[in-house]
Amino acid sequence: MISLFTALTFLLIADMTPEKRINRWYGFRSPKAKKNQANWDLAQKEMIAFAKRLVLPSFLIGLLFVAIEIFLIIQGAGNTVITLLLLECIVPAILYLILYFHCDRMLAD
Repeated sequence: MISLFTALTFLLIADMTPEKRINRWYGFRSPKAKKNQANWDLAQKEMIAFAKRLVLPSFLIGLLFVAIEIFLIIQGAGNTVITLLLLECIVPAILYLILYFHCDRMLAD
């Protein structure tokens, strides 16, 4: 379920309009992105474009996790479900890190 929520988050990001001005609360906010307006504009566009590419893989990963969890619940493997849920928490963190480092790598120093 957590990976499905991640897919929904990426869908929301992909549907956003890029934030026009550097601000304190909204948009892709890395130190490089906040350095100047050109970096900020590029970071916002790249974040949205890359999030669009992550939607389908994260949705498929989420469906796989849900199917396995349902199977394990039916089998009565409670401890395995808990382990799988913990593993499922790691996947979104990895995807968000990939998004962050990809966008940050695109920016000029």
